[in-house]
Amino acid sequence: MSIEHKNLAQLSQENLDALVKSQVAENIRLEYKRDLYGQNDNSKKELLKDISALANSYGGHLIIGIEEFNGRADALYGVRCDNPDEETLRMEQVIRSGIEPNIADIHIHYLKLNKPDANARRYLFIIRVPKSHYPPHRVIISNHNRFYLRNSAGVHEPDIEELRVLFANSSDPALSSNTTEQTNALHPLNLYGLVLNSLSVLVFLPDQGLPFAPFARWFFIGVTLHTLHAALASLSFKKQQNHLVTYYIQICILACMLLGFVSLIIGWLLSGHIS
Repeated sequence: MSIEHKNLAQLSQENLDALVKSQVAENIRLEYKRDLYGQNDNSKKELLKDISALANSYGGHLIIGIEEFNGRADALYGVRCDNPDEETLRMEQVIRSGIEPNIADIHIHYLKLNKPDANARRYLFIIRVPKSHYPPHRVIISNHNRFYLRNSAGVHEPDIEELRVLFANSSDPALSSNTTEQTNALHPLNLYGLVLNSLSVLVFLPDQGLPFAPFARWFFIGVTLHTLHAALASLSFKKQQNHLVTYYIQICILACMLLGFVSLIIGWLLSGHIS
């Protein structure tokens, strides 16, 4: 039984009861809490830790009001709550103010638990957390400033290598700029640039290498454009600018390369190096 692909607003008590009947275990995308998170700082940290760990990993659901035993859903316990709307707003406010950067599209839904032996109103709260495209998110409440990840064993603080992966996988240019700049050295256009730099030296030293050809100046232009492209690409990542200019430069580089190779062939033919 899974609630992964169900509309959150259409979830029913029967859907959650099926988790108990099937004794569905907690996993990397699912966690149970029997009680509501309190209003002191330590309780808020626990809420933020659980939410940020899901977002930094694969997303998933945090269900409040299910009692677990050995990591498996054991009973629909429900939580006492006089005003579930107010509690929903409280948790949303804590999440918004306690995690940096903010996590978009978190949804909280509650269900009234129908139990014939209940002497007070009891509810189940389901928090759906998406996998973030801008990890890592850190908990910043009370100068806590820590990152969290989730795996099959639960929540943990990532080590250095895990943090590097999170930053590298971020779609946010401001977070991934350092990693991008490092990997730019292996970009195909940069490898072409190395070749162009080497050939340009030979082209303009006719006695030491290839014969001089007037049209081979395209090589020099290509090298210049490549250098400009690398500088603008790095700058655009840092300032989150549009990459349209760098795309045009890439096209010009490829055109210069083509013209350069053609010019070398012409130079060889005119110099009598190709019979």
